[in-house]
Amino acid sequence: MKKKYWLTIILGVMAVLLTVSLLFIDKKAVGPNGSEVGFAGLNTAVASNITSSKTWDKITDVMIAGIVVSGVVFAVMGLVQWIKRKSFKKIDWNIKMLGVVYVVLALIYVLFEKVLVVNYRPILVNEALEASFPSTHTLIAVTVALTVVLTLKDYIKNKRVRVALICGLVLLALVTAAGRILAGMHWTTDVLGGLLYGATLVSLYANLRKEKNE
Repeated sequence: MKKKYWLTIILGVMAVLLTVSLLFIDKKAVGPNGSEVGFAGLNTAVASNITSSKTWDKITDVMIAGIVVSGVVFAVMGLVQWIKRKSFKKIDWNIKMLGVVYVVLALIYVLFEKVLVVNYRPILVNEALEASFPSTHTLIAVTVALTVVLTLKDYIKNKRVRVALICGLVLLALVTAAGRILAGMHWTTDVLGGLLYGATLVSLYANLRKEKNE
C-alpha cells in the first residue's frame, strides 16, 4: 500500500470505529419514543442546550442544494464530453473519478439509511422515527464541496474566481455541518460521522489524483 493512502485508511478506520462504538458504548434510550443512542451522555449534553430550529433546517437545505449543484456541473460536463468525444473512455479522468467517489457516497447513504440504522434523530419527523447516522447533509456537503474544490484548478485558471469559489464551498460545508446540530436534527456524533466518512472519500479522491499525476 502506497504511503499516500495511509491518511485515507486512518480516516476510514476512525469512521468505522465511531460507527461500531455507537452501537455499544453508553447506549441508552434517550431519543424519541425510547429510541437508543450511543454516547448518550455526550449527545444529550449537547442536545439539551439546543432548541429545534426550522430556520436552520431550511438554511442547511438551501446550502446543501447549492453544494450539490456544484457537483452536478461536473456530471453535466462529463455527459457533454461523452457525447462530443463519442467514448466514455475519453471523458476527463478526474471527472470519472468524481463519479466513482459519488457512487461510493450513494452506497454509504443506502447502507445507513436502509440496512444499518445506528440511531434515530433527536426529534420525530412527521411523528415518526428517522435514521440519523451519519448526517447525510454533512456527508454530502464535505464530500461534494471538497472534491469540487480539488477539481476547480483543472478548469478555472482565473485565480481570483477559483479562490472565491473555494472559500464559498468550504464555508457552505462548514456551516451546513454546524447547522444540522443547531437545527436539532442530528446528534453531535451524527455530524462527526458525516465528517469522518466525507473526509475519507475526499482523501481517497485526492490520492487518486496524485497517483494519476505522478
